[in-house]
Amino acid sequence: MANPLSTLAEKFGDVLGKWTSVAAVGTFLLYLFGYLALRFQLSTYGVVTNLDVFDQRYLLAGDRFLVYVVSTAPHVLVFAFLGVGIVYLPYRLLPAPLRTRIAAWAAALTRRAICVPLLGTLAALALIETVMRKCLIFGHLLFAERLPRYGWLDDLLLGDDGAKTLFFSGLVAGVLLTGVLWYRSTQLIDPARPLSRLLTAILTFLWAVEILLLPVNYGVLIASPQLPRVENSALQARPPGERLWLVWDAKEARVYFAYGADGRRSMISVPGNDARIEVTAFDPIFCTVFADDPKNHRCRARGSND
Repeated sequence: MANPLSTLAEKFGDVLGKWTSVAAVGTFLLYLFGYLALRFQLSTYGVVTNLDVFDQRYLLAGDRFLVYVVSTAPHVLVFAFLGVGIVYLPYRLLPAPLRTRIAAWAAALTRRAICVPLLGTLAALALIETVMRKCLIFGHLLFAERLPRYGWLDDLLLGDDGAKTLFFSGLVAGVLLTGVLWYRSTQLIDPARPLSRLLTAILTFLWAVEILLLPVNYGVLIASPQLPRVENSALQARPPGERLWLVWDAKEARVYFAYGADGRRSMISVPGNDARIEVTAFDPIFCTVFADDPKNHRCRARGSND
């Protein structure tokens, strides 16, 4: 008869071993997501700096990204209920024989080793090409003469937090839907059909791309619009009327964005970070830089409401 204490110790060891592996993978993903968010956030500003391979800020940025993703859960559930309602209510209004045929067709479709990964691949391609990769057009914005003309994406960059939350919740919902289709595809893989394996492999790759583009969209559209305005004693000899924002704070240097009264823009790197700084406000930096841009009507309307 096995010793209960030995059995309990073995089970505890198994759980601890799995937990260690899960924690290691989770930490790596947080670092990866944090790095992507910071890298593309700085690219949006136009900061030229090298990021160290290991930096605690990646983990902190990954934590903020994870918290933001989790906070979108209520909105994702709303999208799910709306989607089910939009599909289910018209379905219930159909004649019973027609509903039976549609239900049988849908059940047969979800059991096909080709249809499910093909549907997932098409959905993932549509989400990536029409929505998720569009944020990559925003590069070096603080030095741009005007905003890139891309309709809804410009409005989103200058929009309020509510619009950005809804947008990002839609992205999360789309990635989760692709994940469901991917999971179903892995259950339906037919070794005798090479096309089934190929489509599932493509869907796996595309789902990974979607997951990696989530922190990219977060860094560009969610984390970048706000910058702290500062007063810095080490930069007193500046032109009158010039305003300064802290863009990057590292051990070796601080990087400031300077915006002069005449519209002149520059990035200033100050070695070391021992100088005292005073944060006076957090400004919507793109609304400030593109204040005269006709596309900036959203910022002006929001400012007038305030």
